[in-house]
Amino acid sequence: MQLEEEQGDEIEHRFKAIEYIIILQVKLKQYEKVVVTYTKLLGMISKVARNDVSDAVNNILDVVSRFMGDRP
Repeated sequence: MQLEEEQGDEIEHRFKAIEYIIILQVKLKQYEKVVVTYTKLLGMISKVARNDVSDAVNNILDVVSRFMGDRP
């Protein structure tokens, strides 16, 4: 997280990139990596707009429900 803080003001772009990484990990069924990456995303929520956080969480939940809907 320290390196993240040193990166500057482009946090919105990195936040969106991490969102898309999570979506890809879900589609690739890399669930352990999803948990780790999602934790990183949650660590960034205080640095981005509330709407961006809401959109990202909703997008991730939609993909998870779609791709894991068949799992018991």
